[in-house]
Amino acid sequence: MGQLIDGVWQDVWYDTKSTGGRFQRSVLRFS
Repeated sequence: MGQLIDGVWQDVWYDTKSTGGRFQRSVLRFS
């Protein structure tokens, strides 16, 4: 599983243990 970071697709894993297996999306801020 990957994620889009700053417009670039990153094929990385995210830590699921700290979230109990749930995907936690960082807060997106639009200005």
